[in-house]
Parts: sequence; C-alpha cells; structure tokens
Amino acid sequence: MKKQLLGLTTLLLFTYSQSNWAAYSKNQINNDSGVYIGAQIGDSINHRDSFRGTKDKGGVSRFFGGVDFNKYWGLELGYTSQPNVEYNYVSRWSETNPHGTLKSSSVEALGKFTVPMYKKLSLITKLGVSYNREDDGVINEYSDSPLPAGAPGFSTKVDEKRYVRKTIAPAAGLGLSYSLTKNCSAEISYLNNHVGSTSGNYLLGFTYKFR
Repeated sequence: MKKQLLGLTTLLLFTYSQSNWAAYSKNQINNDSGVYIGAQIGDSINHRDSFRGTKDKGGVSRFFGGVDFNKYWGLELGYTSQPNVEYNYVSRWSETNPHGTLKSSSVEALGKFTVPMYKKLSLITKLGVSYNREDDGVINEYSDSPLPAGAPGFSTKVDEKRYVRKTIAPAAGLGLSYSLTKNCSAEISYLNNHVGSTSGNYLLGFTYKFR
C-alpha cells in the first residue's frame, strides 16, 4: 500500500511539474509577441542586365513594421528606396549613346522566422514577395546634321523618354539581431528584393517593439 501511495504521489508530482514547465515555456514564448517598427540604412548593389555596364552601388534606406506572434514567427511589411543608377548604354548597332537615370524602390511582404542563438543574439530569416517599381528616364542625344561633329553649324537633338516597369518577385533576407533593451534591438542583415538577380541590400538599423 505504501509503495502504491508513493508511486501515485511521484506520478502526480511529475505531472504537475511537467504542466507547470509547459505553461512557463508557453508563457515565455508568448511574452515575445508584439508589434514593432524599425529603420535601416546601408549599401546597395543595383544591377540592370538590360544595360551594359550598369552595376552600381549607393546608399539604401528601408523602413518597416510588423508583428511577432511569438518568439519564433512573425510577419513584416517594408519599403526600400534603392540608389539611383546613372548609366550609359553603348550600342554597336547605333551611333547614338543613350544615357539616363534609373530610380527604383520596392515594397516587401515577408514572413519572418527567428532562431534564438546565444542570450541576446538571434538569427533572423525572411521570405516573401516584393513589389518592385523602376522609373527609367532615358536621354538620347543624336544629330542628323551632314556636318562633322564640332564643325560650325553642327547641331544635336535630344530625345527624352520615360519608362516605368512594375514587377512582383520573390524576396529573401538573412540577418542577426541583438537585444539592447527590453524593447529595442539592433539588426544587421542582407535583403534581396529580387531573388535571381544580382541586386542586393546590406543593411544596419534598429527595431523597437511595443510590449
């Protein structure tokens, strides 16, 4: 009888401790939920394959907001403004040399998965889609004058055109987050707004979570 009572007591204590641990773990996970906002700046490579020699770097800025459902899963919406690309298009089929400025930006809808690594450090992965807009202003200078260039009376004409391209493409990101305070964290990351292209953004910024 004593052995049965001892066994029953042990079982009850084990069940109670397990339920408490499960509740504690669940509470800890849910405590990391909340809405957050953030901003990042960094360096960007904006490469247009349709123009020769248009690989360019420059400053990039990104603003974002999202919601963490728990310490692992979340959703994020962001806006990225990429650097302008100044290019010269050299064509072997034409004597004219069009040049212009390519302005681009994107809006990203991303799912976020966070992996706690060591104390305040976490690995962040992001995957989703990006709506990309490219505004291309092309200036084409040419001449139909029979005179050689530089001769008196030689004149040129300027043809300006504007092209707007809108695309939806896969987007992916990878980064590290470090908690500075209960609400604020620093994040360094890489984000590709168009998976499959050679464009990419290297970013550093801060996130504030409302708890």
